[in-house]
Amino acid sequence: MIRVNIVTTIYPPPHFDGHDGDYLPDGDADVEARDMTFSELALLLIEENVTMPSSWPPPADPGPSDWLMCETYQDYRTGEWTEKSVHFARDNAPSKRKYWRWAWRAAGIIK
Repeated sequence: MIRVNIVTTIYPPPHFDGHDGDYLPDGDADVEARDMTFSELALLLIEENVTMPSSWPPPADPGPSDWLMCETYQDYRTGEWTEKSVHFARDNAPSKRKYWRWAWRAAGIIK
């Protein structure tokens, strides 16, 4: 099993006061630690479209400090914005790092 931290941050609708509105106010983050098989992790990345790496260009050998996120999307009923990211948990054994790299490859992020 591979432990990942799934961070979901919900931002309230921005209030425009005449200043530059190209930022999101502070959001409420929820962190869920989850143990997953390699297949479950790869499926999560693909199904949830969590395919944007934390750095560009994507590292050839992603490590524990590299994470993935999806595009921020808006709930048009409430105006809230949601952002989701998946992080390799620091308490994984070093031997689990290869599965993190393989999941990136399975999701088409790296070759």
